Amino acid sequence: MKTNDAFQPLALEQIPRLALRPHAGAAACGVCPRTFANWMKISSFPVLRIGGVVLIPVDQLREWLADRLAAGEVSSESEVTV
Repeated sequence: MKTNDAFQPLALEQIPRLALRPHAGAAACGVCPRTFANWMKISSFPVLRIGGVVLIPVDQLREWLADRLAAGEVSSESEVTV
């Protein structure tokens, strides 16, 4: 069987994700799944429900977070008090 040098299969890790499941979205944002679930209840939060699958589009999630920061809803610096 001849191999085709032009065809190089991609490893699954190399395929950029267009959307995340909620648990992966929480991990990507560095928040607990419960916090992420609360965000998903906000009407402006980018969530897709297709059949029984819940997806969060990556680009829209980035925009949503940037909009929150621009609106002053979150701090860009850590505010931890001990």
